[in-house]
Amino acid sequence: MKWFYLLVYIILLSIYRIKCENRINKNKDKPIYYTLDVYDINNNIKRYQYTYNYTTNTFNEIDEIELLEGVQTSILCCDEDIDKSDDEKKTLLFWTAPYTKNYFMSAKFMSAFPIWANKQRKKNGDTYCLKLYDAGWYCIIYIYL
Repeated sequence: MKWFYLLVYIILLSIYRIKCENRINKNKDKPIYYTLDVYDINNNIKRYQYTYNYTTNTFNEIDEIELLEGVQTSILCCDEDIDKSDDEKKTLLFWTAPYTKNYFMSAKFMSAFPIWANKQRKKNGDTYCLKLYDAGWYCIIYIYL
């Protein structure tokens, strides 16, 4: 009887290992390291490195990103694409309307971007970066008047 339990244990362990390996291998071709270049109103730049988690579909450092302050423009790219020239990558520009002290809303756009960019890369081979420009209500209305 104990051989039966040992056999069941080995079978269950094998199934668990196979499922875990499939989960790990599913994301191995997707970039997990992203770089965020942040520009303030005076065009001073800071560079941050973040890790994307495909299980939670957000950055591991999402709390840190949401607390960024004084950001006018930011550019998010996977690590291998951040220093490429503009001719080698496409940039998706989002204007965020409400100027706020923190980066809470922009962090939500950033969390969705790696999923979309990976689909585009797989679909047509294009490399994308995400540029978020905090225009504020005044700039948006002023441009359209």
